[in-house]
Amino acid sequence: MSSIKASKDALRKEIGARIQQLGNEEKTLQSNKVVQKLFALPAFRNSNRISVYLSTENEINTENIVREIFALNKKCYVPRYNRQVMEMVRLNDMKDWENLPLTKWKIKQPLLSERRENATDTGGLDLIIIPGVAFTRDGKRLGHGAGYYQ
Repeated sequence: MSSIKASKDALRKEIGARIQQLGNEEKTLQSNKVVQKLFALPAFRNSNRISVYLSTENEINTENIVREIFALNKKCYVPRYNRQVMEMVRLNDMKDWENLPLTKWKIKQPLLSERRENATDTGGLDLIIIPGVAFTRDGKRLGHGAGYYQ
């Protein structure tokens, strides 16, 4: 194992342990702060076709991001995974989001059997909001290690 990979793995474990120690109220407070900062960014305000990951309990909660996308009449796309392949497919509204089934990892995801608009087939995306374990102040990202967002 390379020393860089080992360092990243150790950092993921350390940050994961810190997140586990936070109470639900603190997680909600921190999520809301991040989401409000996102809403103020010109990149968000000026985008029409937005992809957003659907969060797990230890990530920034993205439900309010999805709500805001629909409230602003923007188009919302979410990841759908099939083994090592990920595509960004369209959600129609909040009811659609609410009815999404959970994967074995407890992540909401559209069924593979459902026909949905794929962002790459219909004009691409203006903004992609991706998950991360940690970020530096200048925007560098430490992901979960699966390589989906490389």
